[in-house]
Amino acid sequence: MIIWGSRGREHLVGHGNFHCPACQRPSSYSLKRVSRYFTLYFIPLFQTSTLGEYVTCDSCGSAFEPQVLSMAQATESEKRQPWQCPT
Repeated sequence: MIIWGSRGREHLVGHGNFHCPACQRPSSYSLKRVSRYFTLYFIPLFQTSTLGEYVTCDSCGSAFEPQVLSMAQATESEKRQPWQCPT
C-alpha cells in the first residue's frame, strides 16, 4: 500500500523592522510564506503550490497581510514631513 497526500509548510522569507499596527510601536517582523507540498509516506517531497504570505510582529505575535510593510513605510515618512498650514 502506498500512502500519499499533501501538507502545508511555512518558510521564513525575510525579516526587518516596521511599525506594528497592533502594538503601535516600532518592532521587528518576520515575513513567512506558506506552501503546499506533496508527501509520500508522510515525507514532503516537492512543492505543489504557494498558498500565501503573511507578516508576524515579533513583539506581540499579531499576523498581517504583506501590504502592511508598505503602509508602515508610508506612515513613517508622513510623520517626518514638517507641518504646513493649509491656506
